Amino acid sequence: MATAKKTAVPPEKLALYEKLIGSTPGIESKSNFGAAYTAVNGNMYSMISKYGVVGIRLPEPARSKFIEKFGQVGALAVEVD
Repeated sequence: MATAKKTAVPPEKLALYEKLIGSTPGIESKSNFGAAYTAVNGNMYSMISKYGVVGIRLPEPARSKFIEKFGQVGALAVEVD
């Protein structure tokens, strides 16, 4: 990360999130409304809330495989075409 983003995310959680996204080329780190998120080609793909909760956007069938392997906590957002 070239510049520190201003967020309300707990610093230890933000450091883990940044380490994760830093391992993937082409991902742009941003922040907004106290949360940090990633974007590829202007589309949001992951976020970490001010509470340290991570959300990930995955296409089908990767989403179903991920949920099958790791389970689902919280709401599942539905893709709208």
